[in-house]
Amino acid sequence: MNEEEEKYDLKIILLGSSKVGKTTLVNRLTQGTFENPEQTTGATFSKKKYQGELQEYTFSIWDTAGEERFDSLSSFYCRNSGCELILYDITDRNSFTNLDRFFDKLQYTNEDSFVILIGTKLDLIEETSKLRKVTLEEGKKKANDKNSYFFEISSKTGHNIQELWETVGDLFEKNSQKNEIKHRQDNNHFQINSFTNNQKKKNCC
Repeated sequence: MNEEEEKYDLKIILLGSSKVGKTTLVNRLTQGTFENPEQTTGATFSKKKYQGELQEYTFSIWDTAGEERFDSLSSFYCRNSGCELILYDITDRNSFTNLDRFFDKLQYTNEDSFVILIGTKLDLIEETSKLRKVTLEEGKKKANDKNSYFFEISSKTGHNIQELWETVGDLFEKNSQKNEIKHRQDNNHFQINSFTNNQKKKNCC
């Protein structure tokens, strides 16, 4: 079975400017390693299992290029995504001020998708706080303004990586449960309406 044929329970898309650490986050999540990869062109695909409370799920992860010339491609890959990880580099102010360009792409995602704003390269400010160009409070405020969840992470040290992944899984399961309840309610409503209409037809005879 190839990648196109395999069924995935959740599509995750990574967005953000070039060199904010999208690919290193994917490598840390899927392989548990930290590397300095080549720059992404277009999009790359990975997958990862998530053990939920009742069953195991398979999530697809799409790492997109951050350069503006790839904007139309990243918008295309956003289609049908259920989780968006939007990244910025806490030592690069421009990557933070450029975030709205990526939040604008959310119009292409699923209606019930959830967003997590992520500040990367936390390890760099542990060496010297002078490197920090975006405060923790600014990151939290941006996430709150955009109705998003928020993390600061380090793909190099692994700080907050497991917590981030567990949050993705928990939010997915909660969404799935809500959708299941809504589906049952819709079915019950349909059955009640069908029964009522049938009774009306019988009474008319």
